[in-house]
Amino acid sequence: GGGGGGSTAAVVTAASLPSLVSVRWRTDVVIGTNAVARVMQPVVYMELRTSDGRTVAFELTKERFEQLRFSVARLLTDMNTVEALPILKVQ
Repeated sequence: GGGGGGSTAAVVTAASLPSLVSVRWRTDVVIGTNAVARVMQPVVYMELRTSDGRTVAFELTKERFEQLRFSVARLLTDMNTVEALPILKVQ
C-alpha cells in the first residue's frame, strides 16, 4: 500500500486540480461490530469537500490517522524547505 515518499515530482497546473473547500472530522469509539478486533477501538471519521462539489468521506484507525498526521507534518517541512530556496526569493 501506498504512501508516496516524495521521491517522484509531478508538475501540475493549479487550474487542473480542485481545491479543498472544507474538512469535517469527528472521533468515535466502535463499541461493537462483527469483527471482534474492532471492539472499543477509537476511529476518526473525516469528510473532505472539494471545489468541484465532490465529497469524500472515510474513516481511519488511530494508527492510520497517526500516519496521516506524520505525512502531513513531513510535507509541511518539505514545503518550508522549498520556500527557503534562493531561486524562489524575489529581489
